[in-house]
Amino acid sequence: VRYDERENIRATVDFLGCDATYVKVSTENTLERLRNLIAYHDQPIATITYLIHSMLSEQIAARGYKISVSGSAADELFTGYYDYHCYHLLAIKDRSDYREYYNDWLNNTGKVVRNPFLSKPELFFDNPGLRDYIYLNNDEFSDYLVEPFSEKFFEEDFADAANDSMLRKRMFNDIFHETVPVILNEDDLNSMFYSLENRSPFLDKELFEFAHSIPVEYLIRDGYGKYILRQAMEGLITDKVRLDRQKKGFNASLLSLVDFSSPAVKNELLSDSPVFELFDGNKIAALMRQSSLPNSYSKFLFSFINAKYFLEMNS
Repeated sequence: VRYDERENIRATVDFLGCDATYVKVSTENTLERLRNLIAYHDQPIATITYLIHSMLSEQIAARGYKISVSGSAADELFTGYYDYHCYHLLAIKDRSDYREYYNDWLNNTGKVVRNPFLSKPELFFDNPGLRDYIYLNNDEFSDYLVEPFSEKFFEEDFADAANDSMLRKRMFNDIFHETVPVILNEDDLNSMFYSLENRSPFLDKELFEFAHSIPVEYLIRDGYGKYILRQAMEGLITDKVRLDRQKKGFNASLLSLVDFSSPAVKNELLSDSPVFELFDGNKIAALMRQSSLPNSYSKFLFSFINAKYFLEMNS
């Protein structure tokens, strides 16, 4: 349910009058697929997104298509992430109409954001360098390791971009250092696995230059992230999608992909492995027994599985 976008998909199909192919997510052969992807990538898969992206790529190729087109970098160019709202409010906090912008956020994005740090934009006013939201539950996950581990967050200054605000700094880091490079690497490897060419039209030089010439106050308006992009798409896509305020990433719950109640799965994932020189096996087993997994826990357990397979392939 957390990532279910079927209503928006159906609305888009009806609006455009186009065909659609639905790819069913299941627990069948998920671990085998993941092992094959890790071997092909020669590295752990970054997130669950790229596991299900491989399923999508497989179906695109199976239907004879040679090129796939993605929306990668639209969020980073046009303020699609929830943390951008906090930095946007920070950037305009001294404007006379700040309260109007804040109320737009409070009555819209503020109602759907789940990350506790991003639900309080004022935290960033006193501490613009706050990045705890990126490492949510990091201290707790450290307890799942044999030896505690912590990592200091690093981001580039991008001094030329920081003149506008911390918002621009975060956007530039996502584009050049953190998010987009990972996305492109995973997209391209998955596509090539199925002999597809991956195209990312939002990564156009002139579009990038235009997006970063937009005054900060216009990037988010009426509580809408990607405000300029939404305005530009009026009449070209259905308003149900264009004006949808809730962001749902291309993702899936790990529980919809891996049946942790299966004895065979438990035996495979908890069998003797070099990974248990790093992870506490008893705590991992307890995590696998949970009937529901919040987003950060789902990501953590997926990282464990990736680490296990990768280390076994290279030990």
